Amino acid sequence: MKIIFLHIPKTAGQSVHQLLIDFLGKDKVCPARDNNQLLSYSKQEMDKYQVFSGHFDWCIFDSLPGHKFTFTVLREPCDRILSFYFYLRKEANKLSKEELEASDKQGLKAALVLSPYDYFVNQKTSIRNFIDDHCDNFYTYYFAGRSYNGRSKLKNLSKDKILKDTEDILKLALENMSTLDKVYNINDWQARLKKDLSEITSTKSFNSQNYLVNQNKTIEAKDRLEKLKELGADKNVIQQIEQFCELDNLLYKKFFPPH
Repeated sequence: MKIIFLHIPKTAGQSVHQLLIDFLGKDKVCPARDNNQLLSYSKQEMDKYQVFSGHFDWCIFDSLPGHKFTFTVLREPCDRILSFYFYLRKEANKLSKEELEASDKQGLKAALVLSPYDYFVNQKTSIRNFIDDHCDNFYTYYFAGRSYNGRSKLKNLSKDKILKDTEDILKLALENMSTLDKVYNINDWQARLKKDLSEITSTKSFNSQNYLVNQNKTIEAKDRLEKLKELGADKNVIQQIEQFCELDNLLYKKFFPPH
C-alpha cells in the first residue's frame, strides 16, 4: 500500500516526514519533497517507493496504481498564516541582500521588507498573487482544486460561472476531503498516525519517540498576532487575515468542532 502525506505549509510536515522515515525506513520514502522534484520521476521510479511526503499537488497521485493511504494535517487557519509569515521572515533573515534578490527568494524578501499592510492588504504589491495563493483560504482552494494552484484555477472557474460562488468551492473542498483516509490535527497527530500506520502496515516494533513540532518556538502561538501588531499591523491587516481564514475556518470546524 502506498502512503501519501499531503503536506500543507506549517502543519508539522518535517516532523511527520521524519516519523514516516523512522517507521518504514528511509529507503521506502521518496526523496522528492515538492511538485518539481516529484515530476522529474518516471512512473517506474515512483513505483519503487512506498511513501510520498511533501508539498504536492494531490492530483499527481491519481495515476499511481494500487491501494493508497492518503492523509493530511490541519492547523487552526489564522495561526497557520501567522506562523508561515514569521517563518518566511526568519528564513529571509538568514540570507544576504544579494541572495534575497534571486527570483525564487521573492516570497521570503516580501515577508521581510514589506510592511504588514503591504504584505497582506496592498493590491499593488508586485507579488500579490503569490502571497494570496499561500494565504487566501489555502485549505479550501487546495482541497477543492487538488493542487497548489487551486486558488488561481478555481478563481477562473468562478469567472466563467462554472462555480457560482465561494460556497460551491467550500462544498467541493469538503467533498474531495471526504475521500482522504485521515485528516489529523497538529495538536494530536502523533499517537493517531502511529496507531494507523501500525494497522495498515502491520508494523509493531516501532520506537515510540516524541516528535517535536516546529511551530516557531521563538514566538508563542498566542503572541503571534501581538507580534504582528508590533510590526505595524492595523485593523485593516487584521480584517484581511480574517477574510483569508473565512472559508478555512468553516472547513476546519467541520473536522475539528469546537468543544
